[in-house]
Amino acid sequence: MTYVLNVKLGGAEFHGEGDKEEVRADYQLWLEALRASGGRGASVNDSIGSATQGGASASNGESGPRSADDDLLARVFHRDREGIVSMLVKPKDVPDQILLMIYGHLRLTSEPFVFAVTLARSLRKSGCPLDRMDRVLGTHEGTLITKAGAKRGTKYSLTNPGKKRAEELMAQLLE
Repeated sequence: MTYVLNVKLGGAEFHGEGDKEEVRADYQLWLEALRASGGRGASVNDSIGSATQGGASASNGESGPRSADDDLLARVFHRDREGIVSMLVKPKDVPDQILLMIYGHLRLTSEPFVFAVTLARSLRKSGCPLDRMDRVLGTHEGTLITKAGAKRGTKYSLTNPGKKRAEELMAQLLE
């Protein structure tokens, strides 16, 4: 009987098949390589053994903080099993909440933008229900936040000054 281990941590994946001890040893090596790369590996696939019989399988979709920056993100944001990002602490100003939520999405999902529908769901989960984000953003839009698309296809991202402002907000929240 072949031992099978499949693990996905962020964007990195491990696949191992074969003798249980060999798979576990290779998995430990893979974890060390992942830690050394800061956990930012796009995809790491490691196939072990040549047998194709079914066996035991384990999967883990969550990973803990790996650096000081990741620790800071973990103190401000939470990403649940469905991938919804929420804020654990938030600024009082609603446009700043939106700015910070966009930043959290960009950092935790590694996507260049966040759709308005996803952003609204995350804001509601964080305790900031909004009817229309575009009406609340005010001066942030264009200077700190970029907007593209229309209606349900609207996407938001941050300018470089927007990213800097979001990092400053995070630091202020954790003082």
